[in-house]
Amino acid sequence: MVAVLQLREQHAGCLPCPYCGCELVGASPDWWRCSAERCAYELTTAAHALYGALSEALEKDPDGFFESVRTYRDEVRALEPAWQKQEARA
Repeated sequence: MVAVLQLREQHAGCLPCPYCGCELVGASPDWWRCSAERCAYELTTAAHALYGALSEALEKDPDGFFESVRTYRDEVRALEPAWQKQEARA
């Protein structure tokens, strides 16, 4: 358990808080929080991992990232029931 927390702390500085830009730190085994006293931003470990993966993909290839987001959006929108699509247009 200690090794996992130490590994988390080593990587905590890699991601800034999306709200204020300060460092995210491990608050517990299941949560991350912003290191700034004035900021109450928190996220789960799963959300932190997703945030890290998406941030890395954006930095590596911005055009490819946004193309994959558009593709995903289009796939999800195609799954919406027809009545919801009609409401959105109105």
